[in-house]
Amino acid sequence: MRRVLPIILLLASALRAADAPPAISATFRALAFYAPITDAAYAISENERIPLLITSDFLTGEQRYHGPADLRFTHLSADLTEKPLAGVRLEDNARVILLFVPDGSGGQAIKVLRDTLGDFPFGTLRFINLTGNRVKVVTGNRTQLIDIGGDQVVRPAAKHQEYAMTEILTERADGFARGYLVRTFQEDNVRAIYFLLPADPREHAILLKGIEERQVDEKAAPAPKPTPITLKPRDNGGGARNGPAVSGQPRDARR
Repeated sequence: MRRVLPIILLLASALRAADAPPAISATFRALAFYAPITDAAYAISENERIPLLITSDFLTGEQRYHGPADLRFTHLSADLTEKPLAGVRLEDNARVILLFVPDGSGGQAIKVLRDTLGDFPFGTLRFINLTGNRVKVVTGNRTQLIDIGGDQVVRPAAKHQEYAMTEILTERADGFARGYLVRTFQEDNVRAIYFLLPADPREHAILLKGIEERQVDEKAAPAPKPTPITLKPRDNGGGARNGPAVSGQPRDARR
């Protein structure tokens, strides 16, 4: 009997490991589409969180993540209570931008944008079409079509430190016509994301929201590793002091 018990415990442990989702490694940065999210955090273990200021003006620093594919974000208050914010499933070895957008019911949803430097190099403009119609991007003698909900990377028709004009043509019942004219100062160490937004559906004009990112000097000192915050133990006798539980939490995101 003494020999049987350790075997049963080992078998139970093996079954729990088999049920656990496989760990993935990913790199992400985040951006809020409308308003900053100042109290966000993401889970790296059952009781540890990494605070993350998610602004609407620039991308967060690079976050290196290792854990289950389901990455969970929460609102984290000063007294270390929390409530769910949003969640997203990441692919192994992904390098992405997580765009936080309103979900229509007062909460947040996350749109995943690829962030591979080969696809979106410095010196280019990335247009994401959220107008509800097809658009064309014209720079120099090159025209690129972007489907509804699609995105396209464009290199402006200008040399380094010269101004460039990029025309956005929107599609309506009368065909394609100018909806926006973007004037940019071309810098080969800067890249920009432009979200194309609908305005009056009867007109060709659209709205534009853009953010820029400057290439980091590789010789510069690396950013310090984030310091995890440990949540208070739950009060088993009187309820959860840390707010609602977050399901599918990563075990460990620190490498």
